[in-house]
Amino acid sequence: MDKPKTKTLKSLYSLLIITVFVVFAFATGETEDNSSTEQSSSYSLEYKLAVVDGHSNPSDELKRRYGRALDLLERYCPETREHIADMTVNIQKELQKENIDESLLELLQNFRTSIPEKAKQGELGKCSEIFSAYAVLRIKSNY
Repeated sequence: MDKPKTKTLKSLYSLLIITVFVVFAFATGETEDNSSTEQSSSYSLEYKLAVVDGHSNPSDELKRRYGRALDLLERYCPETREHIADMTVNIQKELQKENIDESLLELLQNFRTSIPEKAKQGELGKCSEIFSAYAVLRIKSNY
């Protein structure tokens, strides 16, 4: 098989894997670990995202930045904040498998810039589709 066909097959395979993963994980409303402890549920979503990003004691300003990124996405996405955060964490893991390092904050901001300014909430359908497309394009551009 020649190189262009092999590259195309790899891209299609990556797209299929990510799409199946996102649809399965989020259509059922489950993520890898759905058994939250009382302690972890007492932390804000913004705090949790910052900690996953490697900030052991995130400042209030940093937590506000995560919150602002979620707020902006919530304007356009029918999914909940928690769902948006879960998708972002899972897509980050998929990108890391391809040696693509983007922080969760960068991903949230990049997802937002992937949505047209004039779009209204719900007009685009589920944001999971936009997030998946973003991941596929990032992976494809890495080859």
